[in-house]
Amino acid sequence: MIFARLGLIALLQTGVLLSMVWDRAAILNEGTPILLKTEPVDPRSLFRGYYVDLNYEIDRLELDRLEGDRVFERWQPIYVALEKQNGHWSATSVFDEWPSVIGDQVIIQGTIERIVYEDNLCGFDGEASCTIKAVIVRYGIDSYFIPEGDGKKIEDMMRDNRDEFRVGVSVDSEGKAAIRGLLLRGDWIYEEPAY
Repeated sequence: MIFARLGLIALLQTGVLLSMVWDRAAILNEGTPILLKTEPVDPRSLFRGYYVDLNYEIDRLELDRLEGDRVFERWQPIYVALEKQNGHWSATSVFDEWPSVIGDQVIIQGTIERIVYEDNLCGFDGEASCTIKAVIVRYGIDSYFIPEGDGKKIEDMMRDNRDEFRVGVSVDSEGKAAIRGLLLRGDWIYEEPAY
């Protein structure tokens, strides 16, 4: 009886792990490939262990520069419409619900990590409503694991070529994203296997 229970638990755990791998592989194989421009990060804190912390141009969304919704709450899902501009994909509008896709737009889903208000004292002086200036968004593609020993090389490439460094990402039809790899001047530095 105990062995049957342990076997069932092991089978369930294996199923969960296989499901995670399957979901990621499906995004990489079937998702729309896009390139995102990374923003420089302080090189002294860029690497922890064997992964790269990535910041994107689309992490901070200035609402007055974008179309779409204006009222958001911390930790809520956000849907960002991206369009290809100058060799990489940039945000054009933001929504609190899944929007209609127009033309060649790609919709990426994120979570609002922080809200920046127009007035720094918003909420402290008794105001019930405050104007949101920007939202800080996380997309689940903020870290990229790299082979041991290559961290310094990638750090130097990012610092020395910040305008030519891109992250290849695949986005599926539900807005979920997965990192395909890192590119410098259009050439792959690292590329994820398709499993």
